[in-house]
Amino acid sequence: MDPAARLAAQKERYKSLGLNDVQVDSVIAIQGDIRTKYMANFRDMAPEDRMAAMKVAAAERNKRLEAALPADLAKKVEDAISQQQQRMMGGGGAPRQ
Repeated sequence: MDPAARLAAQKERYKSLGLNDVQVDSVIAIQGDIRTKYMANFRDMAPEDRMAAMKVAAAERNKRLEAALPADLAKKVEDAISQQQQRMMGGGGAPRQ
């Protein structure tokens, strides 16, 4: 999927959770920042270090989401991200719509 289509799909997915445009942009910015920080050293990490770094990145992301969004929306976004990650790693999760 090209970057523009991926961004549009992300925006639609978050809007479907009840976020407004400003909140959607905040979530996407938070995710981008966390991804950039994490991926900077990903290839140089040992597999066990990658898992630890992923947990730290997820905790930081969730903390920032909880600061940026009302509690109910932050939880919805966290759950949606978790389900997407499980699907990407082959762990199941909710089917794509």
